[in-house]
Amino acid sequence: MPKKGKKAKAEATADVALEANDQIASSRKDVEQLVEGLCFLPEVFVFDLDDTLWQGDIDLTTGPPFVQNTAPGGLVSAHQGDGVTPFPDVAEVFDWLEDCRYRAAVASSTGRGDWADRVLELLKTQRGTSYASIASVREMHRAESVSQRSKAVHLRRIADRVGCQPREMIFFDNMP
Repeated sequence: MPKKGKKAKAEATADVALEANDQIASSRKDVEQLVEGLCFLPEVFVFDLDDTLWQGDIDLTTGPPFVQNTAPGGLVSAHQGDGVTPFPDVAEVFDWLEDCRYRAAVASSTGRGDWADRVLELLKTQRGTSYASIASVREMHRAESVSQRSKAVHLRRIADRVGCQPREMIFFDNMP
């Protein structure tokens, strides 16, 4: 194809892209309304903790007292300076959940649910609401038997507690 043809095609593509951009809603509210109209939104957003909400394993830290670094998204330190670090997008996700008043939950196989609760209390949205308040339903415990090792057990319990079916939830986990 001659250069002139490639250039014309590129300009035509750019014009189409600009027209499409002009038609896209620019405000967050308009975008959220479009999303609600176009896709299924779950009743509950369920999150694993270790290596999903934060980098690291709460069970492998040296434990409380936990202190949050003053920098947003910084390390939540355990008593010997080790700890867990929230992944960068987690703050935005919890702000969005709070702004839209969506329900959230935690499903974790941690053996230290009390430690995880303390960290969730320390992490806050821009409005100052703790992640523990937003993800108010939590199933955090080690499996007592082989038949309870699946996170499906946690998810069924969460669904029962919130009054929905497991298929009405979405679960975020680092493990397949």
